[in-house]
Amino acid sequence: MKKGKAFDKAYVDMMLDDHKKDIAEFRKCADNCSDSTIKSFASTTLPVLEKHLDSIQAIAAIKK
Repeated sequence: MKKGKAFDKAYVDMMLDDHKKDIAEFRKCADNCSDSTIKSFASTTLPVLEKHLDSIQAIAAIKK
């Protein structure tokens, strides 16, 4: 079990990877999904995920 700075680093790394993967999947769906409801949801949610990625990238830069 990680504690302190090791936990913080593992958490930030996980959030970076997870958000990048989610953005790729949402972008793929926003561009290619045939279901208009799902496509709309992906398109609407994508900017939120990108903002979250920006936030965790800023935190990661501070933690270095």
